[in-house]
Amino acid sequence: MKFKIKVKNSRTSWEEEYVENLASEDEIDIFASGLIANYNATLRPGEEPREYLDYKVIDKDLKNHNWEKQNYFTKIDRNGCQYDEYKCTRCGITGKRFTLDGNIVPNKQFKAKKYKYCT
Repeated sequence: MKFKIKVKNSRTSWEEEYVENLASEDEIDIFASGLIANYNATLRPGEEPREYLDYKVIDKDLKNHNWEKQNYFTKIDRNGCQYDEYKCTRCGITGKRFTLDGNIVPNKQFKAKKYKYCT
């Protein structure tokens, strides 16, 4: 889900944009409140506490990538690391999986935040 939260301190207010994998809009309040509470709990000298005001949903329907394995056999790079190559069947970005936990790391050209979810 892509959303903005409105935050203020003693002098001004502003909006911050986030892209998070949240199941419902109710979770935005929990996420934002926790984020601001953590910020306030770890203030450094000279920083002002912040207050969470509201949120606005920008895009509800962000889709996770639909990864499809591209190689039949596990590959080995020049350093001896084993990996599998993957490609998203929806948007076409590519990535590699180095561990068995299912975490696929997008290739260098797809590291930007805009590639986190399918469009």
